[in-house]
Amino acid sequence: MTSKAPILYLCLLLAFLPSLGAQKPDAILDLGRYRNIKVSPDGSHIAATYQSDKGYVRLYVRDLVRQKTAYAFPHDVTKGEWGERSLENFAWIDDEHIVGISSWDDGNKALVFAKASSLSGIEPMKVLDAQGVYRLIDAIPGSPEFIVAKLPPSGKTGNCAILRLSIENPKQSEALFECEGTGIEALTDRGHRLRLVKPLREKQTPEWLAHDSDTGQWSPIRLSPWSTVYGFDADPSRVLVAQGFETQAAGIYYFDIEKDKLLSALIADEAKPMHKIVRPVFSRKGGQLVGVHINDATLSSKWLDPILQNLQRNIDTACPNSNNRILDWDEARSRVVVERIYPDRPHQIFAFDFKNAKMDHLFDLGGDVSPKQTAPQESFEFENRDGVKLQGFLTLPRKSKKNIPLVIVVRNQPFSSLDHLQWHSDDQYYASLGYATMRLNFSGSSESKGDLEIDWTSPEGPLKPIHDIVDSIDWLAQNKGIDPRKIGIIGYGEGGWIATYATAAYPGRFACAASNDAMYATMGHLIDGETEPIHTAGFRLSAYPKTELSEDQIKKLAPFHNVSKMSTPLFLSYGTWSQPFIKEDTQRFAQIAADAGLEVNKPFEGAWWESHITNNAAFASYQKRLGAFLKKHLD
Repeated sequence: MTSKAPILYLCLLLAFLPSLGAQKPDAILDLGRYRNIKVSPDGSHIAATYQSDKGYVRLYVRDLVRQKTAYAFPHDVTKGEWGERSLENFAWIDDEHIVGISSWDDGNKALVFAKASSLSGIEPMKVLDAQGVYRLIDAIPGSPEFIVAKLPPSGKTGNCAILRLSIENPKQSEALFECEGTGIEALTDRGHRLRLVKPLREKQTPEWLAHDSDTGQWSPIRLSPWSTVYGFDADPSRVLVAQGFETQAAGIYYFDIEKDKLLSALIADEAKPMHKIVRPVFSRKGGQLVGVHINDATLSSKWLDPILQNLQRNIDTACPNSNNRILDWDEARSRVVVERIYPDRPHQIFAFDFKNAKMDHLFDLGGDVSPKQTAPQESFEFENRDGVKLQGFLTLPRKSKKNIPLVIVVRNQPFSSLDHLQWHSDDQYYASLGYATMRLNFSGSSESKGDLEIDWTSPEGPLKPIHDIVDSIDWLAQNKGIDPRKIGIIGYGEGGWIATYATAAYPGRFACAASNDAMYATMGHLIDGETEPIHTAGFRLSAYPKTELSEDQIKKLAPFHNVSKMSTPLFLSYGTWSQPFIKEDTQRFAQIAADAGLEVNKPFEGAWWESHITNNAAFASYQKRLGAFLKKHLD
């Protein structure tokens, strides 16, 4: 690791090479096809999931020694040429073998595997068992064994089992835990011993059970069933868990399953939702906590391990024009996979070989675009009407001018997430049409406390994000040349409620609004033939399961009951595989809006699940329709 000059030279050369050829028209709208990138234990191969043109998810394998790439896919042989299925998850078992979980048409989650060194071109994966719903729990490095959960069909009660299997004889299994229920969650310690399980049973509050290594018994512990459990540290009695603002500062804490109590915090904050922002990273060998990934406004990592600290410094020195995140590494830590994060181009994935001072550009997480042809993105801060400082992200058209139309994008799950300074395909597409795009971490984002907290017991509380958006428009008009008369707003999921209701809260302020898989009725949804009130169906608008607002107050927050205040043209959409009540609500709201004289489209149905648009063809089709809608009302 002492010879860094070749790496430095290659990185800087790649960073400044001009783009060759013209940019493809749809390149900006390419979402990127690769996910879940993992290095083999010996560092000879890299694997990832890859989405094909038809939408199926395949296994991508790159041989770093021979510089060859192959693909493998789950296949239902009974379906012939129509038998390809999608890979949902996978893990390396040893230096050559990969075990995975594949979705099947009948609802089963099949168990599949591939031998990386023997792959060539595009080949089917071997099916170990297609008769069951499997979930991968743990792969045991250096052995042919792995641990899975075998569950009943979705929504059904039946036998749930945690099994130890071997690729050498997958028909034989060792049952580590069994129960009746609808599902089960499980964690192994860093010695690959099953230590925690959480059976899921219909109409029962789940609880975590811990295994006593002395007695062999399973006993309930006081670990919250709603907390995210990341995994065990090197100490087999301690797990790292996410704790919200219920009784202490939010963050990542140690929990001792033998003493049955919460211990000290790894990282916590009284106001910032560290339990949403920070994700622990463990070493593959030994299980030690080696660092954290921090998903704040800027994506970054902090390493506790000195070797990884040194690797990070070397990579940052070699690649100074990007944020660089180490994703995975081999056991010797000589080969690492790095994601290079940019605001003005798709993220790039590189394999660094520190032993041989080499770097391999594996692929981009997006289309083939050049920063010379994309729009610049910047962060900005301003104070809202309450004097609270907020942060947003602005993408301006490359040929910027005065009186620029603005498109506001409101993310899905806005009250449990944050926006970041990074590449957004849709923002770049709107910029190519001549519009600025803004994303805002408004009040209530990611369950923030302190000045950013929302009072859900107040009728005005849920409107704070909308007030913040309006305040940001005023600031951008004064400071960035935005035309306040030409504002479009687009929202996804709960963000779609914000986008739609904003047109009623501020009539005439928005030139157009679009929402995908949004909530238009707040009082209840049709569930199994019965309409349940919001208190039992769950208030999708907020991140909290309860609110002290009266039913009448909640009803007043529904776009359904505020159409008379709206005058803004609407574009509505939902996914083919969205829940039935979402489709019904969207269709009903479209009819109510049309009857009230609003300009509203027949709801567009896209090939996606709820607001999760991951297929390139579906995403491009949706964005082009949306682009035509924006041009009609913003040009």
